[in-house]
Amino acid sequence: MGLFTNNKKLCPICGNPTPRLLASAVEGQNLCKECAAKIDLPDGVLNSMTLDEFREYINCYDANKPLRDSFTETYRYDFGFFKGSLLLDMDHQLLRLGVVDTAFALEPSDIKSFRILEDGEVLYEGEKGNFRSCKSDIKERLNE
Repeated sequence: MGLFTNNKKLCPICGNPTPRLLASAVEGQNLCKECAAKIDLPDGVLNSMTLDEFREYINCYDANKPLRDSFTETYRYDFGFFKGSLLLDMDHQLLRLGVVDTAFALEPSDIKSFRILEDGEVLYEGEKGNFRSCKSDIKERLNE
């Protein structure tokens, strides 16, 4: 059957050996652990990708590494248990969806617009290539 043989299939992206069980796959070809760890896509997108599209995604992911490395969290908004988070880095003007360090870091030019409200007051907003932090007295009111 080949389960205990040492003839592992190679990853079609980087050429590393692939796991035998529960491997992520693109077009029916298994990916190695390193390539599978780079997947930061919505559910179901990987299943519809071709190998060429996945290679392009991996190149984009690797090009995003300097932004991911420089990301430092200054604000976090959690959507709920197991539903994700929105993180902002106001110092470097970056946004990230997800708390894991492997999530894409987006620049203002990558985003059309967003607005974070608390009690009807704008805390953070971004549009036209710029993030802004608005003055808020929510924390002072909570402390009172």
